[in-house]
Amino acid sequence: MLFMMVSFFGVIVAVNVFMVVRAVQTFPGEDIKQSYRQGLAYNQTLDKRAVQRAREWRADISVLPDHSLVLELTDKSGLPVRGLTVTGLLKHPGETDLDTILSFTLDAQSGHYTVQVPDGITGKRWLLTKAVYAGAQTQTPAFETRNELWLK
Repeated sequence: MLFMMVSFFGVIVAVNVFMVVRAVQTFPGEDIKQSYRQGLAYNQTLDKRAVQRAREWRADISVLPDHSLVLELTDKSGLPVRGLTVTGLLKHPGETDLDTILSFTLDAQSGHYTVQVPDGITGKRWLLTKAVYAGAQTQTPAFETRNELWLK
């Protein structure tokens, strides 16, 4: 009877260990849809990043107590860059159903772009991906940046 009990639980533990090891080894870690195709276009991605670096723009993000985000986008001389369309994607690393698209608006006085974070998106770590477009007709972002945020 003892041998049967030990064998029974031994098989269960062995199968669980095998499944955990295989799950950890085979998880692709993909966070982006069509990552294979994106990998094929990696040289174009590098070219876009070189163009972005040549602009010498700087982006700083701040989280205000009222749960609004402020994006300070400045050029190489430190002046605010105005007249752009700024969108963002607020992504949660573990719960993709909570991902939220944000549209920033320009604050005419400060020259900063702001957006109010929707209710219920607090107390978690988030990844904010921002894309800045030079005009409404432009399909390719002029500037992209990623920031990790903790919304209290």
